Amino acid sequence: MNKKYDTSQDKNFDDLAHRFDKNVYESLKGKIRLAVLERDLAPYLTKSSTIIDAGGGQGNFSLLHANNHKVTICDISEKMLDLARNYAEKLNTNSVDFLNCSIQDLPNNIDFEADLLLCHAVLEWMAEPQFALEYLYRCIKAGGILSLAFFNVNSIIYKNLLKGNYYKATSDKFTGYQGSLTPLNPLTIYDVISWCENYNFKVINYSGIRVFNDYIADKTTRNRHPEAVIETELKFSTQEPFRSLGRYIHIVAKKS
Repeated sequence: MNKKYDTSQDKNFDDLAHRFDKNVYESLKGKIRLAVLERDLAPYLTKSSTIIDAGGGQGNFSLLHANNHKVTICDISEKMLDLARNYAEKLNTNSVDFLNCSIQDLPNNIDFEADLLLCHAVLEWMAEPQFALEYLYRCIKAGGILSLAFFNVNSIIYKNLLKGNYYKATSDKFTGYQGSLTPLNPLTIYDVISWCENYNFKVINYSGIRVFNDYIADKTTRNRHPEAVIETELKFSTQEPFRSLGRYIHIVAKKS
């Protein structure tokens, strides 16, 4: 495809970088997310690899592996990249490159193909998320792995049903308000799997991230016994119907 995309409509997190650092990465929610990603990607991190973290923000997952792998983090937000640089320094990591560019410009800013390409919590913030797969495909080696995590529209519907917000749940309008952390385009599992297949990615498996913890109304209960929460989240993250209710879905796919 040769269509020119207007990246100005994609979300830039310069104005919200501090909230992601505080509200997402350091919370129990962030630890659940990391646990699922670590479990799902462990088979692809057994030998030294080149890793691209596309729209990587703070690099919360990729930088944990930077001492054993060559990591490149790209993001359109310079402030998110500043957080990544600070995190890399804190972890005393090496072999990390930082690129201030969009996913659409990523193929023009690298001269290699990745063994593992991460794209976590990015698609749902793009105006035309289905076309991101074209650019990701161009950045991965044949037989390489795509790790794709995205905000699941099922979770918004179900949470609103539990709250009695029936109009919201049936409105088909789930875009977050300005300044919120609810994405522009919450996505369906079936759409994203279809996009992967259209761009010659073979889906190996997928998991739910935060399949029950977000639905616990009482905050005290939700954060009680965090180790047990993580263990139980991992157990049900691959089982239906819980998997399809995850706040996020994590797809692992191979480039054909």
